[in-house]
Amino acid sequence: MDIFVNNDCLRYELLVNTCFTQVSVWPRVIDFGEIDVCMVSEVKKITITNSGTKQATYSTDLGRNPLQIIVKPMKGTVQPGESKQIAVEVFGTCEGEFNQEFWIKTEPLQRVHIQGHFIEPGLKVDYPLANRNILVLTFPKTFVGVQQDRNVVIKNYSSTSTVFCVIGITRDDEHLPFNDLSGKDINFKQFAIHPVEGRLHKDQKYIMTITYSPQKAENKPNFHICRVIVAVMKCRADGNPCRVQRRLLYESGSAAQGAYVSDSVSVSSIVTNATDKPQEITLIPNDSVNILLYGEVELPKVSIRPEKFYLKDLKVYETHEEILEIFNNSKTLPLVMKYKKAPSVELEPKTIYLPPREPVEVSLKVRPTKMGDALAKVKLEVFFQQGNNLVKVKTIHFDIVYSGDYTEDRMMLRRKKPYFLPGITPVNHNEVGYLVDDVKFSSKIDKPNVAMLDAAHLDCNKHNDALIAFPNDKPRVLKPWRNTVP
Repeated sequence: MDIFVNNDCLRYELLVNTCFTQVSVWPRVIDFGEIDVCMVSEVKKITITNSGTKQATYSTDLGRNPLQIIVKPMKGTVQPGESKQIAVEVFGTCEGEFNQEFWIKTEPLQRVHIQGHFIEPGLKVDYPLANRNILVLTFPKTFVGVQQDRNVVIKNYSSTSTVFCVIGITRDDEHLPFNDLSGKDINFKQFAIHPVEGRLHKDQKYIMTITYSPQKAENKPNFHICRVIVAVMKCRADGNPCRVQRRLLYESGSAAQGAYVSDSVSVSSIVTNATDKPQEITLIPNDSVNILLYGEVELPKVSIRPEKFYLKDLKVYETHEEILEIFNNSKTLPLVMKYKKAPSVELEPKTIYLPPREPVEVSLKVRPTKMGDALAKVKLEVFFQQGNNLVKVKTIHFDIVYSGDYTEDRMMLRRKKPYFLPGITPVNHNEVGYLVDDVKFSSKIDKPNVAMLDAAHLDCNKHNDALIAFPNDKPRVLKPWRNTVP
């Protein structure tokens, strides 16, 4: 501004500050992505910045939206040059995409656009003929002692992390952890599940191994059936608890009405309390996987005919052949039998395939190796073929009683066998015997210390077969003078 005094110009500079508010909001568009139905979304932050010179106030107008929008705080003030954050959450009960908006009343007026997609949360099972979260797992008929494994893929179709645990349901509708029922219920004893608990992130898959290993059947019918639930709870990636609304069905006579309850779920709260009244309140577990396990078992039964052999007058070192009939009593399952070698007994073939309900004849060969009565214990091992492996299910024992004798020709050969002539027995050898099969060594045999020779026999007759030689090359050793047969 110019001021003239006595024709002189004086220039004054004036600085004028105006009071105004300049509010900006970021982000203007919020994308929540996928959100589980009946579950509050993750918290999104909106930053309100006042770049003006005057204090600004704001308030939130949610309008008439079918979507439940939660904004905290709903109103407030922002000083010049400051920024404040407000939290935004959404909640919906219907599956599908949403595209809504709400207003922040300030100077100037701000509009915030929100979008996302509500999905049906829960675990889904990936297995042939499975119906999303329901699976009937049937194991083929097997024998006691045979283990069968099935792998089931379960995926977390949810927008948040999920903690799961396996719960068993008894016939009395009692809900207990699976491992607790494995030691109590006869049906749950036959099955094993791994893992029984864990944590899954968004869209993560895991393999659950279910094993059917039947034990000896205590009573009929020979089948096992049980029901398990892979129950879930929700948790966020940051570890904060989630508010979950569950739909409960209240039964009142013939009429039923729906109601929603909200709670913070924990693993322990999944298990139904025994003091509750299940006939009045029933939880609908849409987010869990229901698995029905079923398996049939039978005892391996193999019969042989005859059950015992009595064989007489067999010739030593000659093979005697008999027919052994083996019968697999199973109606549907084949078996494999292997012969374990026993002395003097052979079985051909050594590996036998036993189809169900069909007799199989095999050759049993006995070859005695010595004279007299003998007993041979034969053992047959029974296997069940599972894939490329053989699983042992049973062992069968039977006896073969036989007597052996020499033929006339072999008896003559045995009589001409060279033998030691009777004479002085040294202490270090103890060799005795005359025309016997075995030479026995014993320290209890009386041995002469001194030998008396008649003077008439001082002249040695080299052709006398009763002479004993004392060789110089082998000290303290006796042997016949001649090795010829007398």
